[in-house]
Amino acid sequence: MAPGTITPAPAAPAPPPLAPSGAAESPAGNGQAIVLRASQDSWVQVRDSRSGRVVFSRVLRPGETYDVPQAPNLVLTTGKAEALAIEVGGVPSPAMAEQVGVRRDIPLDAARLRDAQPGQLPTR
Repeated sequence: MAPGTITPAPAAPAPPPLAPSGAAESPAGNGQAIVLRASQDSWVQVRDSRSGRVVFSRVLRPGETYDVPQAPNLVLTTGKAEALAIEVGGVPSPAMAEQVGVRRDIPLDAARLRDAQPGQLPTR
């Protein structure tokens, strides 16, 4: 799947795919793919923090995912943080743990999201 694409929620629950250990890498194979995954309706906006250009803005429905393009300076704003998981290389980032409500300007930087402490959002 190309970065910047949305995956709709499946009509019926599908069994989880089997993956070899150490898998869950991006299509480029670098393990840095960032995916937003909704567990409830959640408005999300991804924009370039330097230019202000909006890359993506809409409500993600339960089960939908959005593959974040691999580009520098992208930040996330969400209207319902508790309904959104951020995955890096297929692994949930601890940064969104215990986050509730509106959260703004979360840097979509794979290393910072992966290394975040539980509940501690990275800052710009």
